[in-house]
Amino acid sequence: MPQVQVFFATNRHDEDGGGRFGGRCALPPDTLFAGFASCDVPADPAPEGRVEPGSLIRAPAGDGGFTETVGKWLSTAGARQAIPLLFVHGFNHAFEEALTRTAKLCAWLEAGGAPPLLPLSFTWPSQGRGGTAEYEEDGRQAAGSGLALAKLVATIGALRPASAKILYMAHSMGVRATRHGMQAIAPTLAQVKRPVFDRAFLMAGDDEADVLDLPHRGVAGDPTLGGLRPIAELAREVTLGVNRDDGVVWLVSGVVINRNGRIGAAGPRHPDDLPPNVAVVDYSALVLEHGPDILVPQAESSANWVGHQYYRNAPRVRADLVAALGHAGPPATVPGRRGGRPDGSAFGEIAGRLYPQR
Repeated sequence: MPQVQVFFATNRHDEDGGGRFGGRCALPPDTLFAGFASCDVPADPAPEGRVEPGSLIRAPAGDGGFTETVGKWLSTAGARQAIPLLFVHGFNHAFEEALTRTAKLCAWLEAGGAPPLLPLSFTWPSQGRGGTAEYEEDGRQAAGSGLALAKLVATIGALRPASAKILYMAHSMGVRATRHGMQAIAPTLAQVKRPVFDRAFLMAGDDEADVLDLPHRGVAGDPTLGGLRPIAELAREVTLGVNRDDGVVWLVSGVVINRNGRIGAAGPRHPDDLPPNVAVVDYSALVLEHGPDILVPQAESSANWVGHQYYRNAPRVRADLVAALGHAGPPATVPGRRGGRPDGSAFGEIAGRLYPQR
């Protein structure tokens, strides 16, 4: 299996002082531990990877060690002519799994033609277990991770080489953690060196559909309304990946647990409110028409593997992401995409969205 170096920054509590990071936020809430490890990972999405025994190196605790690690990530990427990628995982990721999944994502994208990538995993305190109670606890820990993520983003902005092209990607509840990070960074946004990221990809977001709305759309004190909007100031271009048939998001999270529309399935509640550099890319048809190129592992549910994890296992989606990674213009001009062509049918294309061609 190929070996991928993964840098990490985490606000997980250090359970034993030796790097066993758990499922609750460290205190104070902007605490970050950092370091790097080597992961053995196949480019095949199905088999899990592993952290190479003895390879995990922790930076000294405190802001000095954390800042040094971020600088090392950026300088190493430059020396290797690799693109730095900051990834924020979703629900149900233990610490080491967050590292291996981040490594696998990069290996998989590279196998599909992406340029060399050097990952940094922001691993917030997910429980690493499935179930409704764990999902709800993960949501609370994601909410408590905003200050730490804001600190990480601001540090990357301060250390970013002028010529660097840095990518941001978040999946599922990682989009919710991103929203909390954006709400935390908003009061000091003017002090952040921008843009921090060349492109941001928000995939299968498990958060409310109003997070990109303008503030006048709702009532005062709405905790989610417009909370994600600062990402459009921190990134030159933003892709919001949507699958309308993502049952994990629209049914399990949206209908059963949260009882509201989720942005990763419904899309933004008021698309006319989107900042001009934010584009909705609708992957519904590519995921719906999956074939034998997306094999469901025996331990997985089809709804999760096919409908929700498509950003890391669907070759047609990968082709679109790889095209976007290598493109210098806005999302609408990525080769292979076109604007929606509504035909009046219930499941037809939606005006204003972008559609990768099959």
